[in-house]
This record gives sequence, structure tokens and C-alpha cells, in this order.
Amino acid sequence: MPRRASVFAALALAAWWCWPAEGRATETGTVLTMVRRAPPKVHTVRTGQPEQAPVEQAPAAPAPTDSVAPAPDLTTVHLYVSTHDGDALPSAFVTSEDCGLSTLVMDGYASVRLEPNQTCHFVASRMDGVIIVESEPEAVELRPGEEPELELYLPGGRVGGLGVTVMEHPEGIEVIRVYPDGPADDLGILAGDLILEVEGVPAAELELAAFIRLLTGPEGTTTDIVLAWEDEHGWEAEALDFERAWIDPEPAGEEP
Repeated sequence: MPRRASVFAALALAAWWCWPAEGRATETGTVLTMVRRAPPKVHTVRTGQPEQAPVEQAPAAPAPTDSVAPAPDLTTVHLYVSTHDGDALPSAFVTSEDCGLSTLVMDGYASVRLEPNQTCHFVASRMDGVIIVESEPEAVELRPGEEPELELYLPGGRVGGLGVTVMEHPEGIEVIRVYPDGPADDLGILAGDLILEVEGVPAAELELAAFIRLLTGPEGTTTDIVLAWEDEHGWEAEALDFERAWIDPEPAGEEP
């Protein structure tokens, strides 16, 4: 073989040997089989944003039904507050502790609505100086579908008293404060003294509200009490008469 041909043969053999296996033809018998390159791998490029979870929709609210029980009908009570002579009072309060009521009555009339099927005790009241003037309590049974009318009475004129603040005591009613220049102050009554009777009724047998109704009355009228006090000789008692007087809540010379 000529030298130039030998050189070309050597170069061809080297090129064949250096060519990548997957890119060159191989010979198997008399058939040439081309080995194809494997397809390139596909790489996923992440953008850095988190994948969003599927959004679950809240179930629809159930449609409203008519199963809620209706509120019970209330009973209307018509309240009338007047004097014993039938004159309507400009203003007064009506309360019922057992039925949770406190309402202002103007010009002698007011209406209130309360739960039925209960018994309420109503009391009318007003302030005369330091004295709380109250009516006799009246009971009314409230029934569905009815509108009861209730009349409560208070004195027409000003109400006076003894001029004391009192509290209940096992032996009667205890005086805890004496207002200056009132009947009690004029009689020498002191805090700590006991009132044993009022108008001949034992004070220990009376509730405080009933005692005050007996002790107070129209300004200028008289009543009597039995007073007890303790000195160095023990307890003493004496019957006293006094004229009921208007008691100013802030008498001259006293701090309010």
C-alpha cells in the first residue's frame, strides 16, 4: 500500500475510534446499526413560589326555618296613681320587687307590659323631704289576654314625720340618725334609742315599711310612740307625743 494511503487509513481509524459510541455506526455481520443518542433529560425549573393548595369552599349555610318558638305575649297592666280624694299626682314611682318593675308615672297614669302567669305586688311612692311616702301594696295576678287596671293611692298634702333614720332591731326599731331641729331632736332622742311602739302597735311586730307608714302622716298631725333608751341605771322607757313635721333633707348649717 502506498504511504499516502496508509496515512489516510490510520487517520480514518483514529476518527472512528474517538467518535462517541452512541454516535457511530457499528457493524454486526453485514448490517450496519446506528445507535441513536438518548433523548435529553428534561429538568424542571422551580420559580420559588409555593404551590397553592386547592381551595375548599365552605358549605352553604342552612336555610332559615320557622322552628324558633315565638315570644310569649305580654300582659299590659294599666296603673293609676292618685290621692285619696281622686286627684291625679303629677309624678310618682311604681315598683314591684317580685316582678322586677320600677317605672315613673306621670300625671297619674302609666301602662307596663309584664310576663303573664305570675302575681305582682305593686307599690306607689314619692319623696317628701327625707320621707319616702308609700302606698299600701296591691297584688295583681297577671293572666294571658287580660289587661288589669290597678289604682294606687298616696296622700294629697305634704307628709311629715319624727325626723329620724331607723333600722329594724329584735326589740323594736332602732334610731340610727336624728335630723337637727326636727321633733326627735326637740324631744332629746339620740342614735341608739329604741322605738318600742307606734300608735299602740308593738314595733317588733311591724315590717319597716309598715312602721314608717304609721310613724309618718300629714304635716302638723300628732301621734305617739314608746321610746326606750339606756343610761347608767339600765334601760328606761317613756311614752311620747309629737307633732309630725316636714323634714328638710339639707337643713341650714348642715353639710349635704
